Amino acid sequence: MRPRNLGTWLATAALVCGCSVGRLGSTPTVTAEPSSGGVSSPAVQATELPSAGATLMASEPPPTEPPPASTPGHSSPPGQSPLVTSAPRDEQSAETFWTAVTPNGEYGFEYDTPASIVKDVDLIVLGRIAGVYTGDIHTTEKTWPSIWARFEIDDVLKGNPVSRTPGFVDVMLTSSPAWSFASSNVPDEQVVVFLMNEEANRARVGEAPTEPELEHYEYWRPDEQAVVRNIGGKVGVIDAERMRIDYGSDVFPMTVLGDDFDATVSAIKKVVAAQ
Repeated sequence: MRPRNLGTWLATAALVCGCSVGRLGSTPTVTAEPSSGGVSSPAVQATELPSAGATLMASEPPPTEPPPASTPGHSSPPGQSPLVTSAPRDEQSAETFWTAVTPNGEYGFEYDTPASIVKDVDLIVLGRIAGVYTGDIHTTEKTWPSIWARFEIDDVLKGNPVSRTPGFVDVMLTSSPAWSFASSNVPDEQVVVFLMNEEANRARVGEAPTEPELEHYEYWRPDEQAVVRNIGGKVGVIDAERMRIDYGSDVFPMTVLGDDFDATVSAIKKVVAAQ
């Protein structure tokens, strides 16, 4: 397996947002720094990404508005736009959100079975998105706002969540040319998400930490297989047709598509216990 390709996650879902964007080279050097305090614009028009080899400085998001009532005392890093909270959505709107924040393309991580993805990730949680926000990714020449999701945890299936606020984790999703699609369609559906921790992954691949105070809390999805959705009590995936074309029907989570969601969560717990 190749180490994390941050460029893949910074690439826009061109099919959804209508943008033509480039991709970063694999495993760029990433550092984090606090934002200068401005709020990221919710309407970002970007048509290119920095070239391979650019040094990135990722700033994670801190609150510019009081946290919602369900998150008393929530603590966040600097540079965050106002939180756009989730709401009940129909299936089409929820699909629009997930497709917008899940760029199509080749990923550094791909999995055939539940056991392979369970073994690889640092954290598996059952929960739902409490809200989304933008935070800046800086290069030496430009600033690239990115979309983050704040997940409210219902249950932990594997690992120990690293968070500024108990009960929540912050997950970097993609770059924010997709913001208008994402922010207007944030679903409150329950999902299982399989997550990598940036600090832990850097240690695994032998990369020195750049901003450990920020990377300690940063999570990201290894690929589009890392979300199992609860759609009316049945298992859903992100863009089933695209996943069928990209991965086939015999890989996880396509193998559980349409199965009972609660039974699938129980099955994932058994895989975790077996390892």
